[in-house]
Amino acid sequence: MATLTRAAARALLRKTRSPALGLDVSPSRVGLAVSGPGGGALPLGTIKRAARDVRAVSAKIAAAATRHRAALLAVGWPLEPSGVAGERCAAVRAFVDAVR
Repeated sequence: MATLTRAAARALLRKTRSPALGLDVSPSRVGLAVSGPGGGALPLGTIKRAARDVRAVSAKIAAAATRHRAALLAVGWPLEPSGVAGERCAAVRAFVDAVR
């Protein structure tokens, strides 16, 4: 799994003509959305996060990505109001690393 720049992600989506699966990670759940053809996002729902059950959450994310034929996963990056990556970003990075 690679990290892409926004430009590289757009190029990949154009080349594959596939959507992106968006993830909005919080301590208690993961929100899912799929990109639409016009550039917007269509909400798919949420996955509840159990404290130590990363495998179950990973499987549900993988199933959604497969079902929607997503070319990539786009994960929300919750910056602080000052623009700095704080504790919430660290928690999202830890979640992504665990799911990876």
